[in-house]
Amino acid sequence: MAEIDKGYVLSRLRGAGADADQSLLMLLALGRLGRTGNGEMPWSVAEVAFADMVSQFRPAPDGQVDTEVIAARAFLGLSRDQFWGLDVEVPADRPRALGERRVSARLDPVLDRALRGSPGLIQQTARQLAAGTFPGTDPELILAAIGLSAGTRVSPSARAEGGLRRHGLDAYLKLSVSQARAQFRDLLVRDDAADGKRQVDFVPVETLLCLAASFVVNHRRYGGSTAHTAPTPVPELARLLRRRPSSVLAKMANLDGSRSHGASHDASAGARLREDPRLFTRTYRVLLYAARAEGIGTGQLPDFLDLEDGGELDLLGQEELAALDPDDLRAAGEEIDPDPETERIRLAAARVGQHIFAQNVLANCGRSCVFCGLQPGAFGLRRMLLAGHIKPWRDSTPVERLDTRNGLAACPAHDVAFDTGLLTVADDLSVVVGAALARSVRDDEMTRHYYGQPPMVGALRLPAQAQRPLPKYLDWHRRYIFR
Repeated sequence: MAEIDKGYVLSRLRGAGADADQSLLMLLALGRLGRTGNGEMPWSVAEVAFADMVSQFRPAPDGQVDTEVIAARAFLGLSRDQFWGLDVEVPADRPRALGERRVSARLDPVLDRALRGSPGLIQQTARQLAAGTFPGTDPELILAAIGLSAGTRVSPSARAEGGLRRHGLDAYLKLSVSQARAQFRDLLVRDDAADGKRQVDFVPVETLLCLAASFVVNHRRYGGSTAHTAPTPVPELARLLRRRPSSVLAKMANLDGSRSHGASHDASAGARLREDPRLFTRTYRVLLYAARAEGIGTGQLPDFLDLEDGGELDLLGQEELAALDPDDLRAAGEEIDPDPETERIRLAAARVGQHIFAQNVLANCGRSCVFCGLQPGAFGLRRMLLAGHIKPWRDSTPVERLDTRNGLAACPAHDVAFDTGLLTVADDLSVVVGAALARSVRDDEMTRHYYGQPPMVGALRLPAQAQRPLPKYLDWHRRYIFR
């Protein structure tokens, strides 16, 4: 039976080897199956791993190659040729849907059983496939790259790139898997930070992980004696990087420009990645892929943005910022800075601050409209629920802009009515309808359909454990917005 399985596997994989790109993806799938016993290959992993393998073993002569497009074609081609099946149907002309829909591939069941049922067959077939696909390359180097070799052999190009010291923004924006792996290897042998002793400088992978943490943690809430109370992922990063939590939080402050003595390119790199969620998503996956390749598991480095297996970073609450001009983004009394880069950094920091605010408000309100109870997430439209300020952004201090107690979650109809002053909220959380809206509710059936009771409730719907809106914000809304 084993010989039949071997013949079947080899004949099938020779078919994949007819296309070098498909062959490369099959090698990655074999490596994943051999290392983890998992026959599933998420597109998010395949894309990053493919780009790393191309850079090591099949570099383009002119250096200009869109590896994402090439990998997507091969990924879909292996499905078309029935080497694996996709868990979500994707149109051939929409490769970006692979990431948007968190698509995963699973090896053909017959091929999967044959590989698992014959000891040593995975490594043997991978070696033959590597030799046939890359005839000028030592197959053992390829097996080491996909994790099927016990050795630590590294291709010459990966060794050179891993040791390359990029300068400026490229160290952050063009970080490769090989460079990230080399930096993680150095981190794993670093000594713990000693009290009173100057810490070593941050390397790009550390800085980028701190940037990722800034999408879930408001560093301004913690510092000094409270740094140790900062939530995930700050304590995990502190342990992994052999640093104190206060150092991780300080680096997060450097990245949004709130500390002027950070590394020279920290704030600019942070701004560029914050304003390009797609580039940031890919960079984040490079970090996690490189960390996993160096044996850093989810216990040491959790996927705290939930992007490792697909999806893209989706900044929440940006609707409110879209209506603002640069002057609105400055704190009261703050002077205009003529430097465009400073304005760029300021706007990027505001976007992330608004994202954190929106996440906290939505969670605090139970992810439902506080005025009617609608839960769009129940039918797959999470973005239909909006998180807005009670006291608007432009009128709030920097602290008030991030205060969860200054926010409410609402569906579009009730969000607009609250923002434009057609309704407000009393200190006892009862909903107060303005005179004009009340008349329309009485006289017009469609208005009554949206703003009558029901669907509106008499008092805000908040979970029992929720933080209540502060009276000072509600009072501001009644004084200056309510009609």
